[in-house]
Amino acid sequence: MSPQASDQYLLEGLKRLCENAIGQGLTAETVINTFEYSEQFSAPQLGRRCLLYVLEHYDEVFKLYDNPRDRPQYFD
Repeated sequence: MSPQASDQYLLEGLKRLCENAIGQGLTAETVINTFEYSEQFSAPQLGRRCLLYVLEHYDEVFKLYDNPRDRPQYFD
């Protein structure tokens, strides 16, 4: 469901439940893409959860990005 549809039909509660469910399944491999989606779909709760995951699992996440040029620039 697009962010516009959830806003239009006042489904913020459902949106937050979805953000929570997605956030519970974060892994080092999925956190970067999930953060990008959270920005794209106006899901701030999920975005914060992604940032906390990165902080708590920094070594594990950045081990996937041996070359600094492969890292998303907003995490440098």
